[in-house]
Amino acid sequence: MDTNKMREISRERIDTAVLDYYRGRVGACAHYCATHLGLDRSHISKSLQRLKRRGLVVVDGTYWKVAP
Repeated sequence: MDTNKMREISRERIDTAVLDYYRGRVGACAHYCATHLGLDRSHISKSLQRLKRRGLVVVDGTYWKVAP
């Protein structure tokens, strides 16, 4: 399988896990999400930025939540 395709699948899985985490809460910082999911915070932050560009999450300082 193409390395870029594998990377894209991995990103989609992380994005789905992150979005599911935030859907179950009022909101949280990326550090709490990373701790809960057992992933590096940098991966969570990148995922949150991708989700923000899609309009699925919003940020208030360091606090992230699902977009209304």
